[in-house]
Amino acid sequence: MKKSQKIGYFLPLTFLRFIFRNAANVLTRSASLAGRRAIGRPGVRSSSGLASAGKRASGLPRPPYAGANSLSACVAFGLCFVAVGSAIYSYWCPKIIKRYASASEFAGGDGAHIGEYARGLIEIRIQKSPRRSEYIEFCDRMINRIDSEYSREQATEEMSNALLHFYFAEQNNKYLVARIAASIFFSVGFIILLLPSMWVFLKVANVLWALVNEHGLGALYS
Repeated sequence: MKKSQKIGYFLPLTFLRFIFRNAANVLTRSASLAGRRAIGRPGVRSSSGLASAGKRASGLPRPPYAGANSLSACVAFGLCFVAVGSAIYSYWCPKIIKRYASASEFAGGDGAHIGEYARGLIEIRIQKSPRRSEYIEFCDRMINRIDSEYSREQATEEMSNALLHFYFAEQNNKYLVARIAASIFFSVGFIILLLPSMWVFLKVANVLWALVNEHGLGALYS
């Protein structure tokens, strides 16, 4: 396989499909969090009684607080990146990748109802794709095994099924630039959305460390 073909198989659209289908939940939950912080929901600003207990026990200065506006801006910024990644995926992703997660699902779904004319058009596309040599090699092997291992009908069915798998793979690896761009936007967006959670985790860890350092492990159970 040529190096250019290997690069083309990087980040298939089925991988982005998995991210896209989970991005909706992230967008909904993050937007809800941003809304609660924007309207100043009671208890958000001092959401952990553990922090107050830690300050009383250890005498530490009040830990720095990332205000609601800062966290909302962070969430909104991350959502923008995720939304752009979702838009790129939605625009460029072929319909069969949106509908089916694998070549087997496609072959057992719409593939079973594709007529001879449509299969001919698909074969023409495969003949023009980077997978042309693989498809021809497979068909030659099946033809050579007719009578010895397969009947003509079985060989034809195998080649027809292989054609659908090759077509799905060809569609799954289209638009390399768009796939990379969507991956970058998704990655940056999710990293930014992770920052508020990391800040809360570090804040709680700092309070726990102060309690244990000052009063021992027993302070965690008192």
